[in-house]
Amino acid sequence: MDSKTESLVNEIKDVDFIVTDNEVEALILEDKLIKKNQPKYNIMLKDNDYYSYIMVTNEEFPRLLTVRKVLDDKNRYFGPYTSARSRTIVLQFLRDVFKIRTCGSPLPRRACLRYHIGRCDAPCVEGTSKEEYNGLVESAVMFLKGKNQDLLNQLKTEMKKASKEIRYEHAMRLRDQIEAIERINKKQKIELSKTFDLDIINYFRDGHRILIEVFNMNHGIVQNQRRFEFEYIDSVFLDFLKRYYTSNPIPDEIIVPKIEDDSLGKYLGKIRGKSVKIYSPIKGDKKKLLDLVGKNARLHFAGESAEAIELKRELRLSRIPAVIDCFDVSNIQGDLATGSCVRFVNGKPDKTQYRRFKIRGVKGPNDPAMMQEIVFRRYSSILEMGGDLPDLIVVDGGKTQLNAAKLAIRNVNLNIDLISLAKKNEEVYLIGRKTPIVLSKSSKGLQLLQNVRDEAHRFAITYHKLLRGKKAIE
Repeated sequence: MDSKTESLVNEIKDVDFIVTDNEVEALILEDKLIKKNQPKYNIMLKDNDYYSYIMVTNEEFPRLLTVRKVLDDKNRYFGPYTSARSRTIVLQFLRDVFKIRTCGSPLPRRACLRYHIGRCDAPCVEGTSKEEYNGLVESAVMFLKGKNQDLLNQLKTEMKKASKEIRYEHAMRLRDQIEAIERINKKQKIELSKTFDLDIINYFRDGHRILIEVFNMNHGIVQNQRRFEFEYIDSVFLDFLKRYYTSNPIPDEIIVPKIEDDSLGKYLGKIRGKSVKIYSPIKGDKKKLLDLVGKNARLHFAGESAEAIELKRELRLSRIPAVIDCFDVSNIQGDLATGSCVRFVNGKPDKTQYRRFKIRGVKGPNDPAMMQEIVFRRYSSILEMGGDLPDLIVVDGGKTQLNAAKLAIRNVNLNIDLISLAKKNEEVYLIGRKTPIVLSKSSKGLQLLQNVRDEAHRFAITYHKLLRGKKAIE
C-alpha cells in the first residue's frame, strides 16, 4: 500500500453505499455526489480546469474530440464530464453509431481501418456526401443536448420514409441507430429533472424488525440518505412519518408505499403551511424510484451475504442476488400437481414471501408446463398487486425447466437473471449457454443455491402431502 492510500485509509471513519440499478446510474450519481461534497481525495474534480468536454469541431467534416478548456471559438462544446469513464462511453458510442470520423485534418487520401470495419463512412474517399455526413453529426449533437426522444422520433420518421421508398439499406442503418440509442438511454432514476424538493421513503421488514430508508432529494440530486430501525408494529411506518416531519424539513412531494391513512398529506400541509403531495405509485418512474429505495433498505438491513457476492462472480450475473426466488413442482404422474415459490433475502428465508400453487392449466405429467404456469402466476401477481421482484430466479431442474421459466418471465416482460439447478450433478444451467456450469462443491454460492432449492422442494412436498392426505380422508 503506497503512502497516499495509507493516508486515505487512516482517515476512513465509516463506509456506506447507495444501490443503483446499473453502471450508468452509478456513474452519474458518483459525479453528482463528488460535485456536492467536494471530497478531499478528489482534488482534480474540484477545479473546473480538470473537467473534460466533448467538442464538435467547426470543420467541413466535423469530428468529436475531448478537450479540457472551452474556448471562445466556432467549435461547439458539451459538458463538463466529471467522470472520464462516462465521457469516454458517450464519445465512443456516438462515433460508432453515427460513423463519425476520428482521423486528423486535412483529410487523409485513403480510407482507414474504421471504414473497412463499418465504423466510418469515409468522407476522405468520398464514401459519403457532406450533406449526409453533417446530418449524422447533427444527430450526435441532438444526443449531446439531451434531446434523445426528439432524436428517436426523427430517426423513426426517416426510417419509415426510407422503407416506403425501398431504400432498405438506409432504413436498416437507421434502425440500428434507434436500437443503440434506446439501449444507452437508460433513464436515470437518481437524477430527476425536478425543480423542487422530494423525499422517497420505503422500508424492509423481517420478522419483528423494520428498517426505514429515507432519500432526501433537492433539484433532482440526492442530498441525504438516512435509515431508521425499529421494532415492528402495525402502525410503525405511519407513526414514523408523522414523527420524522416534526423535526425535519417537509418537501413538496413525498413518495411512500401505500398507507391506509389519507390524512397524512393534510396533516403535513398544516405543519408546513403549504400543500404537500403524497404519492403511492403502482407503476412508472416514481414506482421505480420507490423500489430502488426499498432495495437499499433491504440490503442495509442485513448486508449482502458473502455467498451471494460469490455467486454473482461465479455465474457472471448482472447483479448481486441478495433476493432469490426458487420454484419447484411436486406431483405423482400429474396427480394433485402443486408448485412452490420460496424467497431468500441475504441468504436467509423470508417466509412472508413463500407461495404455494395448485396447478390449474396442465393435465397429466408435464413438469416443464407446470413450471411455466407457476412462474407466470407468481410474477403476474406481483406486477398486478405490487411487490418486490427478486434479483435472481432459480428453478429446480435442467434445461427444459429453465426454458419453460424463460417463456413465463418473457410473457410478463421481466428482465431478471434466471438459472436452473439440476439435482443429479448439481449442474447450473444459464440462458444462452449450451453447456451447464459445475461449481466446486466447496463453493459458497453453490451451497446457497442448494439451500434455496432444498427449501423450495420441502415446501412443495409438504403441500403435496397435505393435498394427498385430504384426498385420502375423502
